Amino acid sequence: MVIKESEVNLGVTKKCTALGVNRSGYYKWQHQKPEKTDEYAETEITRLYHKHKGTYGRERITQAMRNAGIMINHKKVYRIMRKLGLKAVIRKKWRIRKYIKENVACNTLNREFTTNEPFKKLVCDITELERVNDKRYYLFSIMDLYSNAIIASSISSHNDWGLVVKGLEKLPCETDGVLLHSDQGAQFTSLAYRQFAEQKKIIRIRQINR
Repeated sequence: MVIKESEVNLGVTKKCTALGVNRSGYYKWQHQKPEKTDEYAETEITRLYHKHKGTYGRERITQAMRNAGIMINHKKVYRIMRKLGLKAVIRKKWRIRKYIKENVACNTLNREFTTNEPFKKLVCDITELERVNDKRYYLFSIMDLYSNAIIASSISSHNDWGLVVKGLEKLPCETDGVLLHSDQGAQFTSLAYRQFAEQKKIIRIRQINR
């Protein structure tokens, strides 16, 4: 329909090329009777829907049909899909995280976020910063609960163990017996984190997920 009604002074071949349409498919569609055209559209929409296991919505089906030379707009595809009861399936991305028991810290802090001594109770966290030149950066910071001051930090474009270890190595104190509170992110339930903490004699504390 777009090709047929277009006022641009170009031949059918060039119009098909510009729209990314199969020319023979266009001629086949053009010479069908209206009722046959609608019937064919329903058949093709149903075929594409089931071929892609219901993951194609009106936009992708419309594009697939146009690529095959069937001139149809997304509004008509949507109308036919509603008529046929076809709804695109939204697939959820499930990410299963497996915790190794030995790597998960205990909840020693028990929500007692105060202390009378410096460098005894520390809390750490990773924050995603605003993008710079379309590049994402992460900030790992460690706060002393005695003064509520940031005593060590590191920045990286990768949210991984490397970001954490750089910050931990900047701690301005002896780490023997220090309580370090974190969440249960992948960095803090890893073997590398557990081994580092054991080497520095840091007591790992985890946040309870509710």
